[in-house]
Formats: sequence, structure tokens, C-alpha cells
Amino acid sequence: MCASVVCAIGAEPEARETVEVVREVLHPAEIRQEQGFCFIATPGLGRAGDQEARSVCTLMEDGKPIGPSRALHAAIRTEGKGRYSHWSPTALYFSASDNSDPRTNGREYALVSRRRVVRRSFERVFQAAEARYRVEAAAGRPVANRRVTLRNLDATAAAVFHLRGAGWPDLSSTEGILGSILPPGADEERKALAIWKFLVDWRYHYYPAEEGDEIHDPVKFINVYGYGFCDDCAENFAVLCRAAGIRARIWGLDGHVVGEAFYGGRWHMFDPDHEVVYRSADGKIASVEDLAADPSPITATPRDPIGSDSAAIAKLYTSTRDNRPGERKVAAGARLDPVLQPGDEVVFDLTDRDRSRRIAFPKESPAPVRANGRLLRRVPAVAAGQTAKIRTVWPYVLLGAELSLDPAREGIVAEVAIGDGAGPLGAVPAALRGAVLAADLTGWFEARMPAPYAYAIRVAPRGPADAGPALRGGVLTTWFQFAPRALPQVGAGGTEFVLRLAAPRGMSLPSGWRGVRVIHEWDEIAGDLPAGDSRAP
Repeated sequence: MCASVVCAIGAEPEARETVEVVREVLHPAEIRQEQGFCFIATPGLGRAGDQEARSVCTLMEDGKPIGPSRALHAAIRTEGKGRYSHWSPTALYFSASDNSDPRTNGREYALVSRRRVVRRSFERVFQAAEARYRVEAAAGRPVANRRVTLRNLDATAAAVFHLRGAGWPDLSSTEGILGSILPPGADEERKALAIWKFLVDWRYHYYPAEEGDEIHDPVKFINVYGYGFCDDCAENFAVLCRAAGIRARIWGLDGHVVGEAFYGGRWHMFDPDHEVVYRSADGKIASVEDLAADPSPITATPRDPIGSDSAAIAKLYTSTRDNRPGERKVAAGARLDPVLQPGDEVVFDLTDRDRSRRIAFPKESPAPVRANGRLLRRVPAVAAGQTAKIRTVWPYVLLGAELSLDPAREGIVAEVAIGDGAGPLGAVPAALRGAVLAADLTGWFEARMPAPYAYAIRVAPRGPADAGPALRGGVLTTWFQFAPRALPQVGAGGTEFVLRLAAPRGMSLPSGWRGVRVIHEWDEIAGDLPAGDSRAP
């Protein structure tokens, strides 16, 4: 194995210019009714809307453009008939062409645009325990990242990988986070402020994937989901404070939850969700009870940093009859140590938003900033009468899986079963799909509690007992959810990355290890084009 940080094999970024059709299907779950004939969808691709400039997007209903576009919201509500306004990057106000309910009328709605892009990619093989590398990108163009792929090229050795941006905190563990963000020699207030600022920066406010402690582990909160409510921010603040040696608790107010840290003989309130702390006249950060007695630090400005009315916020503190503190300790010890088995490939696909974990608030639109990855694992050849067992453990929440098997001859069938690896396995049908035996395993993952991070399958081929394998092998594809904010991406002007590779369980990577291939794919946006007929370039 190479010990140097410069041990890498590869080429500089490749580029080709093309016209891209950007077509985003608006799923019924992402649509809610506003007023009258008007419905609101939540696009997730970040295209500019009429509020900022003039949207270049066309709304398609079953492949046909409807309109007029840029309609007044009042006209959409009262007249409808296909009127719409792509108002902002995350808000489309629209009506169906016949004023029916677009969630139930069976038609497909898609927001479509065209743009000139320079499609670029970077590929390199790394064998060193730690490598720093830079990916160059044009400085004057917006960048849209597509995928980051890592592939273990070795046939025998597994590898743990950690990929981050240069200068980023270590997001792989609670200890890593604190070791990265706490200033050396900091007092308790500076530590608490650093934790508060970290949570302000690394998540956003949206309906959580589920209620309970699944997202009260900072590693999962930041890396897997990246979003949640005020109580999720407050619980993560308390978890990180306690890990840093600071006593902490949360306060449930009337419709809001905040965190508190205890130091200097008194409590101090920190609100990561509303991105605010309040200082009393003595310059100290106020506590919840301080603010209940004197809300003037809140009302000193008309709105808080996220735009909430300060007078309304003050009432949350002063209505003390339902304010409750709590010091319940959350068990949080997740680690982000993804292991690539020999031949594994993982794709963090920022263009794939088809799946998400939605146990709580299933009627709300899915989180607007989310993405799916997929882990591809080889299935070995299996003889008739024998059994292959494959266990998958992954640090990102699992959303589904599909098994594809290559039968060696006609008449081969496969018995497939899935489970958590601790109890009995449940049978899943495998059927021929062309020349491939395929089994959809996704049903096992849906609504599973607690959230699944591991599973096991058993494959048993049946058929003529001829010489040689009954199955030549196959591929097990596992889908998972990750937070785009926590994935290092290529930025305008170029970005430096840090990749660390290690063997599992503290072992050493073997001599002659073939390394991991890393591929970055991104688009540099050269300009939007009039939508026209957006079904083809």
C-alpha cells in the first residue's frame, strides 16, 4: 500500500458541452392545496423563479404544456384552467387544465426547462491512507453536482472511507465533530456557542423523517437527514454539549423547543433552529426563565434572524404555564464509517430524489433538499443445492434494495429471503425479467422501525443439478438516504477534498492493495434557454 498522500492514479477533468433538458416530475406527495383551484408544489432542483427574474420553466401536464405562465396568484385560485406561476426555486403555484385535483386526477405534472451545460467529470485512483486532491471547475459559472462514486478495486480487501472537503469538520462521529469545532482552550460559553453555530450551519428546518430519537444523534442528524424541527435541533445541541462536558437540557415552550447550557453557575438559552441567542443587560446569554421574566432582549428587534415576529416569539417564553424543562439523556453513538467490501461501488447521486424515509408527517411534502445513494455489491456464483448469505451494514438509513441474478442455464429458479439477520428471514419472490432473475426487496424496508441500517439476504438456487454453478453471480443494489449538505461537492472555481482510507477494525490495508477509484461528476451551467418544446433538446 502507498503511504504517501500523493499516491494517486488518474487524469484531469474531462468536459463536453451539451443542451440538457431538466425535467422534474411533481409527485402527488409533493403537492398540497392552497386556495380554490390553486395547488402548491415544491420543486427541488433550485431553478430561479418569477419572484427573482423570469422563470424559464414550462409546466407540462401529461407531456403537454399548459398555462398561461406567470399568472397572478389570485387568478390561479379563482380561474385556474392551467394557470401557473413558478414563483421561487421551491414554490410552484399551479392549477390543472380542467381545475381537477392534480394529486388524484391521474395525470403527470412536470416542470421542464432547457439549459446549456458543460458536463464534466474527474476520475482518479487512490491507494494512500490519506490523500488531498483538488478538482478544478470554471470560476464564472454556477455548478450543479450530479454524482460522487467510490469503487473498491481490490478483490480481497475491504476498505473504510471518509471523504470530506478541506477545512470541513470531521462529521464521522460525535467526538470528531467536537474535536473539529471547539476552539482550543475555549471556556464553556465559547464551546456552547460553537456547538450552536455548527447546528445553525449544517441543517435546515423541515418536517423530520420520524419522531423520537432516530434523528437526535448528531451523526445521523447531519449526515443522513440534514433537516428537522426545533426539538430535533435542541436535542442535538444538548447531546453535543453533554459530550463536551457541559450540562445541558431542553425547554418545551408553547409551540417551540430550545436548548440550554449550564455554566458559570446559571443556565443560558441557545436556539439553533431560530439561529439566535439573547443577551441580557449584563452581557450574559439569557436563560429561558430570564426571558420569561424580561422579554426585552427578544423584542429589541422586530424580527428574529429567520424572520419570525419577535413579539410572537416573546409570548412563547412569557406564557410560562406550559413551559417545561427536561434533562432526558439521549443514547447517541452512531459513527459514519462506511465499509466498501471487495468490488463494492457506492454512488452518492444528487440527481436521485425518488425515495426518502417518511414515518412522521407522511401527508407533508418530502424534504426539499435530500438525495439518494446506492450501494452495489456483487453476489458470488452459487451451485444448485447450495446457499449464499449476504449481510449489508451501512451507516446511512436504508430505503430499499433489489437483487439481480444471472442464471447459468434454463430452468434455474431462486429462493430469496430477507431479514434483519437476528431473526427468521421472510421469503421474497424472484421472477425472470428478461434473462435476469430479479427480486424486489424494498417492501421489507418500508416503514420499518427502528430505522434500518443493516439487513441480510439468503439466496438458494434450485434447478437441474448440472456441473458448474446454477447462478453465475449477480448484483445486490441497496438504496439509502443522505444529506447533500454533508457530501463534499465540486464548487465554482474548484474544490479541495480529503480522502482517508483504512482497513476495518483497525487492521492495515495489505501490500499491493489496488485502491479506491473516486469519480466526481458535475455540470457547469453555461446559460438557460427558452423552454420551447422541452421534451427534447
